[in-house]
Amino acid sequence: MHTLLTVILGWVRQPRSARALRWLLALAVLLSAARPAGAAVVRDAVSTGYGNSSAFTFDHTVGIGTDRVLIVGVSIFNANKTVTSLTYGGVALTRIGFIDGGTGSNDRRLESWRLVNPPIGTNVVSVNMSSGAKVVAGAVSFFGVNTASPHGAFITNEARTNLVTLAVPSAVGELVLDMVSVTGNAATATVGAGQSQLWNDYSRSNGGSVVGTASTEPGAPMVTMTWGLSTVDYWVVGAISLKPAPPRPYQPDAMIKLITEADAAYFYDYWYENPAALQVKSASSLAGVPVSYRVRIENDGQNPDRFVVTGSASTTAFTVQYLDGSGVDRSADVTGAGYTDILLASGAATTWTLVVTRVVGGAGGNVFTSDMTAASVGDPTKTDQVRAITTSLSPNLVMNKSADLANALPGQDITYSVTASSAGGLGDATGIVVVDSIPEYAGFRIGSASFDAGTSTLTSSLSYSNDDGVTWSYVPGTGSCTAPSGYDYCVTHVRWTLAGIMPPSRTFTVSMAVRVK
Repeated sequence: MHTLLTVILGWVRQPRSARALRWLLALAVLLSAARPAGAAVVRDAVSTGYGNSSAFTFDHTVGIGTDRVLIVGVSIFNANKTVTSLTYGGVALTRIGFIDGGTGSNDRRLESWRLVNPPIGTNVVSVNMSSGAKVVAGAVSFFGVNTASPHGAFITNEARTNLVTLAVPSAVGELVLDMVSVTGNAATATVGAGQSQLWNDYSRSNGGSVVGTASTEPGAPMVTMTWGLSTVDYWVVGAISLKPAPPRPYQPDAMIKLITEADAAYFYDYWYENPAALQVKSASSLAGVPVSYRVRIENDGQNPDRFVVTGSASTTAFTVQYLDGSGVDRSADVTGAGYTDILLASGAATTWTLVVTRVVGGAGGNVFTSDMTAASVGDPTKTDQVRAITTSLSPNLVMNKSADLANALPGQDITYSVTASSAGGLGDATGIVVVDSIPEYAGFRIGSASFDAGTSTLTSSLSYSNDDGVTWSYVPGTGSCTAPSGYDYCVTHVRWTLAGIMPPSRTFTVSMAVRVK
């Protein structure tokens, strides 16, 4: 025997005010200039390490950005101790230059090393020395550097005074980076005015130590770098002037964040990729509740430009909308041949809203990936793409129906049980209604409908229909529709209306008995 089982699920909905919806749709075109395209060196991360041996390591994290350069400075207590190799994530760095200074027990050495386009992420900086040495090392990564010609000459100076000083030829738009090695027995170093300190550490060694420092200052035709020392001491200093990457004639820069996040959460400024691998945002929601993403498209090119915006289309399970900087729905164009956006000056940007909604009634756990791409009209080969991954948290109930008899003769009762389990990792279910039907060749046994809350905290109320579920006001009566005593052959459906919230990974059971006619 088979019976028809219908399950109707409701979901907890989050209220959305009309004002919040208007805010969702109201977007402004951002015309304020960001950084001039290709005209600034941007500092990324700084890390330091120290040692008193022939080899030591420390971690450094390179962020996400283009035109990357990693610079490592090594301050050494004795000039006769040298760096034999220096690697980042196993990749060898190239020595930029070095300087020895002082005499006898007061000699110092400074070495500067570089790696163009270091791997993104956290890796180990490994410093290997010619022999055991007292050392301070610092690493700093930069974006927006001319990777073909990262810097000018390695400029050096040495003396025994209480003021470290070095004049470095540079230019507007460049960034001067200096490094110092000084006796650490008594000296402490204070960074000069107008400089940004990167590190200031010592080797923590007995019998004399070394202090290693570094700083940056914006470029000019000539930049004088200084460090004040607490006492007269021997020091050596070296510096380079980092050169900015050349301007890109045309380049869109797409970034993505959730609409609820601050602008600092955008993935990623000054990073271009297609297909999207790092510029990916993920979110989850219940069916019918939209997830909104902000997509900022910036003109990183040197010239004014328009961008053709394309994106993934809606499916039967998810709908997707693309709202331009004025809040106008451009979905038809974006998911078709593409929408050509407004003209943007170099450094200007416009902000779109991407809205993804799980269709009501769909199962939870489904994932929708929507890609949004901006392509330059001036140079269509220049593109950037972002990706939104939206997961439906709508609850799923898995139903398992069983009978206490595999076969039954006329006059025998069969008890059917339906156990419902809520899938883990999804949302809470509420408004659950379970409906079971009784076929014409069987009749309902009065009082047999039951509910077992199991591991849930739900409660149940029963109702019955005698017209195939059109109405639910019927009250069963013994002997109805020529049924024997204790049965009602007029009942066509039984309904359990459950009250309460059912979290994931919970179960309940409904049961009823029927008599084979």
